[in-house]
Amino acid sequence: MMQNVNPRPGEPDLILVTRFKTIPDAAEQKRREAVMRDHSKQTDAQMSAASGERAKYRHVMGSTLWQALVFH
Repeated sequence: MMQNVNPRPGEPDLILVTRFKTIPDAAEQKRREAVMRDHSKQTDAQMSAASGERAKYRHVMGSTLWQALVFH
């Protein structure tokens, strides 16, 4: 569990961190990406163009500081 030390408007105060025993290898990651592309019915170029549009409404507001909460 992590605490947001200085939350900005709309940000959570707490987050739950999940740790995985393993992460997908390159082949599995490519397979997952292909499944997502097929699901979204978009090409890589279309997804990249859509992602680029986010810059119009996103603004960098600073950095965040997360502090680990350790319960005994």
